[in-house]
Amino acid sequence: MSDQLAKKLSCLLAMRTPQNDVERMIQSLMDPGSIFLPIAMSMGYDRGGFRVYSGLVDVSGRSFFLIAFNADIQRGIFTPGVVSQILRILGMAITAKLPVVFWGGSAGADLYRQDELFVATGGIYAQLAKLRQLGVMTIAVINGIATAGGAYIPGMCQQVIATLNAQMYLAGPLLVKSAIGETVSGEVLGSASMHFHETGLVDQLVVDDQSALAALKQAVMTFPSNKDISSHVLDSIQVDGFWEEGQFVPEVFLAELATKEVTYYKPNEGCDVVCAFFKLGHIEWACLTSVGPITAKGASKAADFLSGLSVPVLFIQNTVGFMVGRQQEAAGIIVQGSRLLQAIVDLKVKKVTLHVGPSYGAGYYAMCARSFDPDFIFAWPSYHLAVMGGKNAAFVLNAISKTGVDESAIIAQYERESSALHNSQKGRDDCLIQPEYTRIVLRRVMEILK
Repeated sequence: MSDQLAKKLSCLLAMRTPQNDVERMIQSLMDPGSIFLPIAMSMGYDRGGFRVYSGLVDVSGRSFFLIAFNADIQRGIFTPGVVSQILRILGMAITAKLPVVFWGGSAGADLYRQDELFVATGGIYAQLAKLRQLGVMTIAVINGIATAGGAYIPGMCQQVIATLNAQMYLAGPLLVKSAIGETVSGEVLGSASMHFHETGLVDQLVVDDQSALAALKQAVMTFPSNKDISSHVLDSIQVDGFWEEGQFVPEVFLAELATKEVTYYKPNEGCDVVCAFFKLGHIEWACLTSVGPITAKGASKAADFLSGLSVPVLFIQNTVGFMVGRQQEAAGIIVQGSRLLQAIVDLKVKKVTLHVGPSYGAGYYAMCARSFDPDFIFAWPSYHLAVMGGKNAAFVLNAISKTGVDESAIIAQYERESSALHNSQKGRDDCLIQPEYTRIVLRRVMEILK
């Protein structure tokens, strides 16, 4: 299933053969030949589709983040995943200082799951306020019904475009009836026309979606232009050489990824860790990854490599963890591993994490885990993420249990919970992609991060 999701997200890069109204809108909006980079969309994947489309788009040479509600799935209601998805996008917008556009409307919180999302939802409005404080433009285009929390999105955005059929209200007709006994239609309660003429919530009232799209394109012209946008082609790389029988070969991958020769740092020392420099276009990168368990010597080498770097770093997650045992403890695996973690935090450059294979134990932290604040995380459908492998977990749990455990059930649980699909839907990566599109995603990300 994770591979199917990755294929769906990869297809959205070029928006080939749109499948619904939102995808058709995005294709009509973005510059011809450009790419749509999906970000955090796995979190809102539900009922066979995406509740919310979110990602990076280019219009008239301007880059911005788009958040589009899919009304076909429960009228765009907020679920816990959707809230996390929007928060991630807005957080990236704050970091990159890029404008944000909302499209569509949301019916507000999923009332069945309010306990899981109500408190966190407030972060959406706080981040919108932060963007205004930073002078970063936010626009809402409402072409449906925006209720409760969904109505606060246009309320907090700096510019609102609405179609004649749009409606916006803090409480819908049913809640108004329940709360104060008043019977009122949605049109009378909060029509776009009323908000345009009376409340000032709507800045521009248009006839339909096409008119809204034209108005949005005009509004985007006020955004800062991005002179660094690269050639918009799906710059694919060959996969077979570096992903043979599930084994990742970093040297082959870097040779395929780079546009100039790759150079290696201390290639004959601590060979369980690979440290390299490579160029992608005109930007030089550093890269850190591992092959097999990370030893004390490898961790020391990696910490030294990261110290004082002035170029962005690509961390490739492909680790079964740190090497264990008496010899490694005596070699200072705790001390050297801790040095490596400190070196990651001390970095003053942009950090991008790529998941390709396993991410187990503290090795996950050592390759710039989510908690170490990488600027962007993307992943292949082959990755696994867990505190340890299922067989090891089952062995340990069985050994410490007084009554014994069902080892096969533990292994099955770990397989499910470590899968790319499970972790992507939990927001532990920003974009699940097919490996062949790694280079175009890296280039696109760096264009906004720098």
